[in-house]
Amino acid sequence: MPTCEFTFDRDTAVYVCGEKLSGSLAVAFTKERLLEDIRIDFSGKATVSWVDTMARFPKLYSAEETYMEMETVVFQGGLLKPNTYNYRFNYLIPDICPTTCTTDIGRIYYELSLILSFLDKTHDKKETRKFTHEILVVQVFNIDKVPNALVSYKVLVQLTEIYSKTMVPIQNPMQLPVIRNDEIFFCCWPCSAGPISIHLKTASGAYIPGNTINFSIEVNNMSKRCEFRTHITASFMQVYKFTTQVPRRRTRYISYILNSVEHRIIVKTDDIASLDEKFVVPPLPPSTQGTHIISIKYELRLETRISYITQTTSDLTLPILIGTSADITPEHTNTLRKSRRL
Repeated sequence: MPTCEFTFDRDTAVYVCGEKLSGSLAVAFTKERLLEDIRIDFSGKATVSWVDTMARFPKLYSAEETYMEMETVVFQGGLLKPNTYNYRFNYLIPDICPTTCTTDIGRIYYELSLILSFLDKTHDKKETRKFTHEILVVQVFNIDKVPNALVSYKVLVQLTEIYSKTMVPIQNPMQLPVIRNDEIFFCCWPCSAGPISIHLKTASGAYIPGNTINFSIEVNNMSKRCEFRTHITASFMQVYKFTTQVPRRRTRYISYILNSVEHRIIVKTDDIASLDEKFVVPPLPPSTQGTHIISIKYELRLETRISYITQTTSDLTLPILIGTSADITPEHTNTLRKSRRL
């Protein structure tokens, strides 16, 4: 049987979109073989597949997406004697290719393959042998060049008003603080109390691996006669979105808890409780750019459970953009997860 060895000009585990993938393939034959051709293929694809076991009859949902497919015929066919043959390859990785990822129900992958198409002496039967090497690809996401369209209009207006008063020019809206608010009313007589306002604020809306997400939590008890026991959970989340095409469009989300912190506090009447926390951004793949069947986004979630006569819950979600770092290689963190289907 023939063997194949992949050699790359660059000794690196990860390639960035826009870079060249170059090197050589050495294929060795131990006996004389008749070939139709020898091809080198470089492809990038995404696949999604899961079985819906909640339906009456289990149904398979799937989708496939192709980002690139480049093929080069390096041998036109003929008889090859026992020997080792070397073939060069040189491909440019397109900028549109999303970052490599692998999960239980979907993956984005890039493969460099050598394909041998054999013929028997009668030219009637054809046999194919394929040697494959997986390539890790990272799509560059420069958070310093994030367009204003990625920032919610409401948040941008609020930030513009705040910073216009201080006469500080806005260079990049993602470098400004981002705030989310919620308000809870307890209006059932004779137990009426409140309202309680909850604020979640981050120092910025975009980060790269190695950065620290500094955020503050503020619980304002505007009741004049009641104090509340409050259980606060803040989590840094990685959210995968999977979209199928066959037999119909369907969406499934899987969330990973990258980091979390909990606090139990008592908020006295007409008082404000403030907490300052931080999460360090681990080596993560960047937020997905564009629309694909697999996408990744990040969120800072704040769950607040307030105990009074009954228990009331507030959920705040603050979107976080993760860019790429030139010094840190992305990894995938598969920790505690939650799954939901749409």
